[in-house]
Amino acid sequence: MFTPKKLAVLAIVALCLLTCTSPALSHVEADAPYQALYRPHDVDRLPNGHTLITDGGQRPGQGEGVRGRQGDGSQILEVDSAGNVVWSFNQGLNWAHNADRLPNGNTLISDTGHDRVIEIDAAGVIVWNSDDVTLSDGSVLNYPNDANWLPDDHLLITDRDNHRVIEIARDGTIVWQFGETGAPGNDAAHLSGPHNADCLPEGNTIVADLAAQGHEIALHFHEDAHIPDADNRPVEEWVTALEEEIDLIEELSGAEVRTWSGGNVYPHVFQAAEQVGLEVNINYKNPQTQQSDERFTILAPWRPAGAASVEERTTHDPGGAVIYIPSGVFPAHCDKLEAFPRPYCHEAFDYVTVALRNSLDAVTEGKVNAFYGTLHPSDFFGPGSDEDKLQVWDQWLTAVVDPLVADWRIQWATMSDIADAFMA
Repeated sequence: MFTPKKLAVLAIVALCLLTCTSPALSHVEADAPYQALYRPHDVDRLPNGHTLITDGGQRPGQGEGVRGRQGDGSQILEVDSAGNVVWSFNQGLNWAHNADRLPNGNTLISDTGHDRVIEIDAAGVIVWNSDDVTLSDGSVLNYPNDANWLPDDHLLITDRDNHRVIEIARDGTIVWQFGETGAPGNDAAHLSGPHNADCLPEGNTIVADLAAQGHEIALHFHEDAHIPDADNRPVEEWVTALEEEIDLIEELSGAEVRTWSGGNVYPHVFQAAEQVGLEVNINYKNPQTQQSDERFTILAPWRPAGAASVEERTTHDPGGAVIYIPSGVFPAHCDKLEAFPRPYCHEAFDYVTVALRNSLDAVTEGKVNAFYGTLHPSDFFGPGSDEDKLQVWDQWLTAVVDPLVADWRIQWATMSDIADAFMA
């Protein structure tokens, strides 16, 4: 719960997940009927130009009758550029998350729902199965989300629900491990629900450990990348596209998606958002002009009355389904009000510092007061190293933000935290 004179500050790094349009798939083997994709978890382009798709299968309630169980219909497909399925494997898989084509032509599969990793040959015969070996520490795999083949024929396995990444020999010997088995954490020795790990050329390992850091993962929705003529399409098409993107983010992060930006001129965007469970909206701007509106440069969240116009979006309706969180009191004459100016430099942060101080001066007693800045990946483009630019970030946080936090004048929060405080 926020108290008067506390301001929520969050720097947003916007990540856009794009779904590309591809040809309709058709199967070329009469004895292996093709099932439509349910939930593709992984896609790899092969050296021959084909695409290897890992389809996790159905979600609960999807399909008919008993076929609605999670993981039913999981399959691995190799698809040519015309959309023909030229090879497939679907025997005994459940909620598969990853498949890699090995140099010998075999395929390595993370059969996640069955807590195993298997290698199959081109005929679909299992030639190696993690169930057939005993791990040297006596443990068993628990929801292996990813498995990669290494040049020494070891396997790098992201063992998600054991909160670890392990490198094993084919006989089950664990030759390297990061994370304590069964013990989640976010310090220098632990992981929490890691999803993927890759071995870098120099031998180091990078891990996507998204669940443990306390950050909120939200949806930054560029509608025209998903829906042709998006602003004139029915709500049902928006619901389908939003669901696809939300499913991808939730699968990667392991966390519920409540917050989004995008759809800023679509008159029915709040209706679509309500249907897919989105509750919190941020970052209004006109996509044609790339400019915001001074009516959004306030501190207190509200429930928009509608989305058909700026007037509706800035009118509070106590019964509205969506909470809008404004960015704070940024200079009204500036383009992209809450965005960091370019080039990336100390002067850009001076601009945000002015906006933060303006916001502190405008705090309303007894209300939730919000402030945030938007940092896009492209803001790092231009002269200078990324390390130097991150150092500018660190200096700004240390000099400007940390003292305000220490004095309890501001408080770090996620967008969902702010929305929950507003509803309390």
